[in-house]
Amino acid sequence: MAKKVTIRDVAEAAGLSVTTVSLILNGKGARFAADTQAKVRHCAKVLDYHPDYFARGLVGQRGNSLGIVVPDILNPFFATFVQQVSEVAIPQGYFPQVFSVNGFHENVGHFIEQFAGGTSGG
Repeated sequence: MAKKVTIRDVAEAAGLSVTTVSLILNGKGARFAADTQAKVRHCAKVLDYHPDYFARGLVGQRGNSLGIVVPDILNPFFATFVQQVSEVAIPQGYFPQVFSVNGFHENVGHFIEQFAGGTSGG
């Protein structure tokens, strides 16, 4: 399996700091010259860099997970709902985590507590 390209790899290829590359790739690099911004974007494209949204959520103040609780995932209405939410959320950098109650209503509070607390429970 090929090694995942990191922001550090992009920074090294561009000859810039990780901070500079991060700022530019996150749309906060207006203070850098246009050619520097273009160089970073070019290196990211050539290396096929894709942001690690999970790591970004750990470092930042906000997470990138989206909790969805549905009564029954096998119900076509809720399955379609989850699919449509996913189609909108994932391109925006959010990753749905689905909990299907399936009659176990007593577990909803536990799911929400684990999800909101950011713990895996294991």
